[in-house]
Amino acid sequence: MSETNEEHEGKAGGSKQSPIILILLAVNLAATGFVVFRQVKLRPVVEHAVKEALKAQDEAQSTDKEKPGPIVATDPMVVNLNEPGKPRYLKASFELEMENEGSLKLFEEQKRHVRDEMLRYLSSLSVADTAGELAKAKLQEELKKRLDKLLGGEKVRRVYFLEFVIQ
Repeated sequence: MSETNEEHEGKAGGSKQSPIILILLAVNLAATGFVVFRQVKLRPVVEHAVKEALKAQDEAQSTDKEKPGPIVATDPMVVNLNEPGKPRYLKASFELEMENEGSLKLFEEQKRHVRDEMLRYLSSLSVADTAGELAKAKLQEELKKRLDKLLGGEKVRRVYFLEFVIQ
């Protein structure tokens, strides 16, 4: 009988642990199922949100990379640089990228004033003001700013060098 009691106690002890294990397994299975369900259900929503974000980013970049505006070339200009004691000359010609066709028309109407403003600014420069890449970038930005002011607003997008020679 002692053997049967021990077997009975072993079975009873095992049966006490089995409901706890079964409950833990059921909770684990339910939690895993819930996580999988959420992933499957949310994946299309997340993918759609990512696609929309990428699309918005592409649109923002495409507006930054707009089509070039109309281009107008200036006649070559030769000016005396502001160098005391020695005559130094600058020969330069530019292309201006205008904002739109209206800006181009305004430029054509104001061409004499534009050329005068450019000559005045360029002749105020010294050789040191024109040396190096940084100086040329500053020169382009200053020309753009002065021409925008002269033409009344943001009319010039970019200033390009075609020719730039100092003698």
